[in-house]
Amino acid sequence: MKIVSKIAAGSGLLVVLFLAVLGYNLAHVRRLAAMQQELSRTDMSAATISLEMTRLLNRLDDFTRKLYVLRDFAYAERIEEVRTAVEDQLARLDSLGLEGRKLEEVRSLESLWLELPLAGLSQRLLTNDVDGPSEAEGDQDDAAFLDAFREKTRTLAQQAETVGRVVQSEIAEQVAAAAVASQHASFVSGIVVVIALTLSLPIFLLTLASIRDPLNRLREGAKSVAAGEFDIDLDTSGNDEFSGVATSFNQMARRLGELDRLKQDFLSHVSHELKTPLAAMEETSRLLLDELPGPLNDKQKRLLRLNLDSSHRLASMIGKLLDLSRMEERAIAYDLHPNDLGELAREVAESFEAAAAERGVLLAFEAPKDPVVAHCDRDRVIQVVANLIDNAVKFSSAGDEVRVAVASSSGSSLGTESDTSVIEVSDSGPGIPDEHKEKIFDKFHQIGAPGTSSGGVGLGLAICRQISDEHGGRLSVADNQERGSIFRVELPAAAEAADQVVS
Repeated sequence: MKIVSKIAAGSGLLVVLFLAVLGYNLAHVRRLAAMQQELSRTDMSAATISLEMTRLLNRLDDFTRKLYVLRDFAYAERIEEVRTAVEDQLARLDSLGLEGRKLEEVRSLESLWLELPLAGLSQRLLTNDVDGPSEAEGDQDDAAFLDAFREKTRTLAQQAETVGRVVQSEIAEQVAAAAVASQHASFVSGIVVVIALTLSLPIFLLTLASIRDPLNRLREGAKSVAAGEFDIDLDTSGNDEFSGVATSFNQMARRLGELDRLKQDFLSHVSHELKTPLAAMEETSRLLLDELPGPLNDKQKRLLRLNLDSSHRLASMIGKLLDLSRMEERAIAYDLHPNDLGELAREVAESFEAAAAERGVLLAFEAPKDPVVAHCDRDRVIQVVANLIDNAVKFSSAGDEVRVAVASSSGSSLGTESDTSVIEVSDSGPGIPDEHKEKIFDKFHQIGAPGTSSGGVGLGLAICRQISDEHGGRLSVADNQERGSIFRVELPAAAEAADQVVS
């Protein structure tokens, strides 16, 4: 599956889950809104009407009693107004479209209202029947009629209150149902969110792994190529974009490996081919300087010496190219034995005394009395020390000092359990800028110091670093306290006794 498809699938699943939660919540919100609308439209109106009818019926009872006592026509008018108002409220109740128990109670209220003897009520209470019974008997009849009327009015008021209670009860039930629905919606939403999060975590991890793992392989492969290792074979299984990138990366690494091998073969072949004519040229120059063909004047001797020096430098460059080529091909075998670094470094320093004296440079040597033993290839370590001393002398001016020091360091800084044997070569030359302190160990990297010329191709320090690494050691450079640089060679100390040291 394509990376884009994986991301789209994972994101789409999460979107569907969250849309489902959203839709469920919207449905419940609409349901709650409908319930609220129902409460507002019918039940609240019914409750309000029942309260108003209770108030009107209480006023009807009050006005009827006052009309009977005071015989005031104004109360008759008020009774008529109350009757009209009650009928209006009953009509409003009918228009609400109530159902269930609410409708039954309203119908009972309407029946009681129709049974109420309102026709002729005011006329009867305002006048006496002169042709009828005596006035006392008329009063008794009116009082009995009034009591019966007021009893029915109170029954009506109680029924109106009953309608109100029923409506309020259903309002409470709907509110409770809304609360339950809300809680249920919240619970279901929480469950869906938990499920979505539970599913999203593995989806996220799988998507992340499908992107992270190929990227890590590509990064490690790029590091290997940067380190000069071209035998890379990334996993190309699958049909996503990273598989295509891995295929192209493998092809690139193979091509770079082929180019690197061609370069090494070319350098090795050319170096070998140059050694024979160069040796013949050096031998010819020496024969001429020995005046075997005939005498030479001073100017001719000087030119031949310059030619011989150039031949030596060229031979040194070719030798370094051959060494580097063999090191990169792992074609150099190291003959490791316990060696006294103090004696080794002393011999190398003594071999440079003449060159140092010629440039006016003081060559100093320091070593402890006890042997500083390292398990190393003597010739290769001599090559490293000689290169460092040669560079130090070459970049020093007249009157400067080059110091070679050998010491033992307790405790290892190389990641091994053994102690460390150290050789330091310090000079008072121009020094090395911080940004070049690691680059100088790269192949063909040189620093152009004012007024100096190395006469090399920038391979000596690269070879020294390679030799140190092959010994499990380290070659580094730091600033000298006053001026110049200190090159430090660290090698794992040997556990052998001093009498086992190879001389």
